Amino acid sequence: MITKGGLGWYAFYYIMVGVSAVEFFSSLFTFWAQTGAIYLAENPREAGATTGRTREALKNRVTWIFALFIFVYCGMEGNVIQSLHSCFFITSLFTGQLTDASMYIVSLGGWIVVFMTRVRNASSFVGGVAATGFWGGMTVGRLFLPFLTTRVGELKSMILYLCLTIIFELIFWLVPNLVVSAVSAAILGVFIGPMFPTAIVVTTKLLPRCLHVGTIGFGTSFGGSGGAIFPFIVGAIAQAKGVRTLQPIILSLCIVLTVLWILLLRTPQKNSQEKDLKMADETRNDDQVEA
Repeated sequence: MITKGGLGWYAFYYIMVGVSAVEFFSSLFTFWAQTGAIYLAENPREAGATTGRTREALKNRVTWIFALFIFVYCGMEGNVIQSLHSCFFITSLFTGQLTDASMYIVSLGGWIVVFMTRVRNASSFVGGVAATGFWGGMTVGRLFLPFLTTRVGELKSMILYLCLTIIFELIFWLVPNLVVSAVSAAILGVFIGPMFPTAIVVTTKLLPRCLHVGTIGFGTSFGGSGGAIFPFIVGAIAQAKGVRTLQPIILSLCIVLTVLWILLLRTPQKNSQEKDLKMADETRNDDQVEA
């Protein structure tokens, strides 16, 4: 659209505005009837609870492991796509010049493009196609890998996805071939894609329902900042030391994710479903007594 169609970089945001409008109205229609009163009735708390739900969630170990996992995950995902975006763009603002390199980084938004063009000697269009393949792989992974996740189990399947991500990251890094790099980027997206929803599913199984909103809300908001912090830091390092330094950083983030997931595995799992049912029964009994 930009490199071949001759449209300005801002044309991308027209599409994003349209998609966001569809998402807004569909979400509004879907959740219009879900009021606060309904939520409190469906998610009762233990008798005698004195603190807010979010504060109670923050006291739980699972909440912090989940938040750190999402923090590193978003940082890794952001680095795969746009770590040099901030670095080159801010440098261009301070120097008052937009070089050819910074222009296509701002337009296509990703170090995959930079790595493919500078290290694999690809054109900017081919580099953009590789980045698109990564996002397409994420879409495929989130659509179809949940079937495998259900059969294998969330905990084991996440370890499998992380190991395969590390393998294909090494292939992307060490095999000096344009086609192999592009295919590896797409496969990386396939296995990175289901990590986020799988982490949410496991977290909801480890915690009672009354803590789900507080834990997931805090974890995703705190963790989402990793998508801004890590790319900026790593982009600054790459600007000073070269694009090739990005690959070992991505690999190290994958290893950190594996360690965090193992910590989550070792967290004792309470039977939160039975606990929820017990609290629901107590709430119904209290309502009957009051009536």
